[in-house]
Amino acid sequence: MASTQLSPLHHNVPIVDPETGNPTPFFQQMIQQLLNEKGVTDDLADGAIQPGTVTTSGLTAAAQRLLGNKESTAGAIEELTLSQALDLIGSAARGDLLFRGAAGWQRLAAGTSGQFLKTLGAGADPAWDTAGGGSGWELAGSWDQSIDGNKTNIDFTGLGGAQDILLIVRNVTQSVSGQVAARVSVDDGASFFSTSGNYVIPTTAGVESNSSAMLEFFTPGATAARTGAAMIQAANVNGSLKAGLNITSCANHRIFVGSTSPINAVRVYSSGDGTIGGAGGKIYCLVRR
Repeated sequence: MASTQLSPLHHNVPIVDPETGNPTPFFQQMIQQLLNEKGVTDDLADGAIQPGTVTTSGLTAAAQRLLGNKESTAGAIEELTLSQALDLIGSAARGDLLFRGAAGWQRLAAGTSGQFLKTLGAGADPAWDTAGGGSGWELAGSWDQSIDGNKTNIDFTGLGGAQDILLIVRNVTQSVSGQVAARVSVDDGASFFSTSGNYVIPTTAGVESNSSAMLEFFTPGATAARTGAAMIQAANVNGSLKAGLNITSCANHRIFVGSTSPINAVRVYSSGDGTIGGAGGKIYCLVRR
């Protein structure tokens, strides 16, 4: 609102015309100026300032501060740090990152330990990914008969992201003659593929035969203590079949055809439906991420 300049004030300026008894022009001008200023004051008190009526001229703020409202509802304007302003994006937590999305700035929630930030190129959002290879082997789980006792099924879960899975069995016996074998899961052990045809055994001539196991460790029919090792390769690849290799011998390799989803759990069991045991019997599950 534009201010009105009052006429220069002189001594003995009358406020009433002695001839007419009416307020003098100067007095009328002064009263109008006071009313105008009261109107501005009332607007400030009521929060009724309209856009464009206030400028930054004359306003000051602390160094490196922004003006805004960090609350979830309308409220008073206050000074905000840059960190407080960035928190306005919502649900911010330690480890999160800020990136420019298709419609504005977005928050990328923290990934899991060991993941790296991967760009998907111009026009796409970045994402967390798991590095393949080069990180070496680590023990994901084990079974020890002297500690865990005889078992019908020995499950190793939480293997998501593993590039390769290695199973080593040593001095393992079976209560019923059969094969110590392994099956796989793509839902972290909620279910395992156990139907003949979920896996195939290719011959050297390329002819397939169906199987209900991903891996077998040694010659079927044994109940005495046996030792063997087998590996699942490219377990973490989505959209592809997975190969199971018998390391103990050059035969008896398998291909998992029941799903092309990543494998994230394995089950060691006895094909004769007996228990796995044996004095000194041990099974190790190792992964390479």
